[in-house]
Parts: sequence; structure tokens; C-alpha cells
Amino acid sequence: MLERGRIVGYSLLVSALTDTIQRLNVLLEADPELRRNCIVGSCRVVTTGAKTQAWTLGVSRIQKGRCVRQAQGSESTECEVRMSQDLFLAVLEGRTNPQAAFARGEIEVEGKPEVAQALDQLFEASARDYIEHNP
Repeated sequence: MLERGRIVGYSLLVSALTDTIQRLNVLLEADPELRRNCIVGSCRVVTTGAKTQAWTLGVSRIQKGRCVRQAQGSESTECEVRMSQDLFLAVLEGRTNPQAAFARGEIEVEGKPEVAQALDQLFEASARDYIEHNP
């Protein structure tokens, strides 16, 4: 039963991340100001829990201001963010403020903090859009 719970938790996280990236790309395409203010860079998000997982997310001008989930093995990133899987899911769903979680010591950041903050702003924009369209 526990193994099934791990798989369900991981599936929810992957689904939420995929939905978030799709929503972000719609927002970035529709909002030139968001696209202009977006810091270009990449960030590895490492989640801990039953199993440690890592995702590399990037925003690239080459990709016309799109947020992309980079392939595993994309090792060059400007920062790394570590948090629990449950916390990452709560951030993606807009149930937790990442800055408050960072202040509580629940999120660790290494590297360029401005890239992590830019990702936070994108996640917040995505969460607002999700909540607005899914009351």
C-alpha cells in the first residue's frame, strides 16, 4: 500500500508540474510584460520524500520566453532549490507561499537566488490563474 501511495504522490506531482508549465506558457505568450520581466535562466528543483526527484526548469529567450522542462542530464543550472515533494505540490497548486516556506527553512536555495525568485513569480502567476479558473 505504501508503494502505491508513493506512485500516486509522484504522479500527482508530475501532473501538477506539467499543468503548471502549460499554464505558464499560455500566460507568457499572452502577457508581454510578464515575458519581458522574466529572468532567463534555469533552476534544478530537487524534491525529497519517499524518493528524491529532480526537475530542471528553464526560461529561455531562444524558446521565445517559454518555460521548458529540460531533459534529465541538463546539468548546467544557475540555481538549485530543495524542498519536500508535498511542499512542491502545494507551491504548484498555490496552497503555499514559497517565500514564506523559505523563511521557515522548508526550502533551501543554492546558486543565484534571483533565478529562484523568478521561478517563484512564475509559479505564483500560474497558481493565480489556476485558482481564478478553478474556484
